[in-house]
Amino acid sequence: MDKNNSLYLLEHVSANALSNSFEALSLAKVLREELATFISKNSSEKEEDILKRIDKSYLDEFKRQLENVEDPLREFLEPLLKKVKETEKS
Repeated sequence: MDKNNSLYLLEHVSANALSNSFEALSLAKVLREELATFISKNSSEKEEDILKRIDKSYLDEFKRQLENVEDPLREFLEPLLKKVKETEKS
């Protein structure tokens, strides 16, 4: 397949993004558990409460970041998707 083909590039960028996302998620889950265990051992706070607090902080930050990315990402993807549809038609 032609490496200059936009579908080929989109496929590989998507595959890399997915792979990186799974790796980051795995790492974040392990670090979340380790952090909760560490804090719990060095404070009077229960591990369960720490995990709830971490999850809430993460969700709040995720929502903020999503708002910052949503419009630029849409502006980037819409022309690309349009080009893909045009390519599929021909």
